[in-house]
Amino acid sequence: MSSGVIANRFSAAVFLLFISTLFAQAHAIPMLGLGPFGPGTLDGSEPFNLFGNCVDTNDQTIEGEDCGESNNVVRTQDVVSHVWSTTADGYDPGQENLKNVVLEQIITPSTNAEVTFDSIPVACKPLGGGGDTPPSAIADNGDGSWTLTCNLGEFTEGQQKSITIVVKISGNSRNDTDYTSTQRMYSLDDNGDPNATEATSLPVGPIKISAQPAYDLVNSLSPTAGFKAGYRATRDVGFGPERGFIIYKNISLAAASKTGIEAIQQPYQFQDVFN
Repeated sequence: MSSGVIANRFSAAVFLLFISTLFAQAHAIPMLGLGPFGPGTLDGSEPFNLFGNCVDTNDQTIEGEDCGESNNVVRTQDVVSHVWSTTADGYDPGQENLKNVVLEQIITPSTNAEVTFDSIPVACKPLGGGGDTPPSAIADNGDGSWTLTCNLGEFTEGQQKSITIVVKISGNSRNDTDYTSTQRMYSLDDNGDPNATEATSLPVGPIKISAQPAYDLVNSLSPTAGFKAGYRATRDVGFGPERGFIIYKNISLAAASKTGIEAIQQPYQFQDVFN
């Protein structure tokens, strides 16, 4: 065999090795997916239509009322559950799995509304399968809005994970205020650089916040047990020291419901007249 033929075959082998190495290194960029799972947003909890004024479950009648669990209305001191579906696909055969896939959600209240994330879901923590670059966290943005960073960890080709993120509505929120939510998904490599196509989902809301005055002064523990006899003592009530009985009663500030209550601004005062 001539040296020219050997050289040509060697060149062809080197060229094929170069091409195969090039293909092995040039993997496709995985695609992330993010969207509502099932009902998507569950705003509020039973009992609904507490005052019997709702036309239907989609009614957005407010002032202490909530007509349904997915009508974009939530009462104060209640919660909203955001249920998400997250996916990753588009891997080449043999391509390394994404290791740190992150769901980021930002909730932004309107003026005079207060909302926060309830907690970091277990699925966002290493013990629940989450990753650590970046670590999952809840951050106060300083303007009333909050950011939840949820590191969902490793995703294989075509994998889907569902996650529920809970938002708490403060009793300090005023009636007819609201909040909105934005969310995205991204992935980082070991150096903290993006290694997948980012995904977003449509903004949620505005979700209206419902509240009304609901506290009552309850004078005594029960209608039949107002005054309680205490003990005998000597007091000066304007006519010198006199013997008598010390009696007392309990005055309570209470509401019939735990949600949809307008907060009382302190200090508050009341007057009790005894004849």
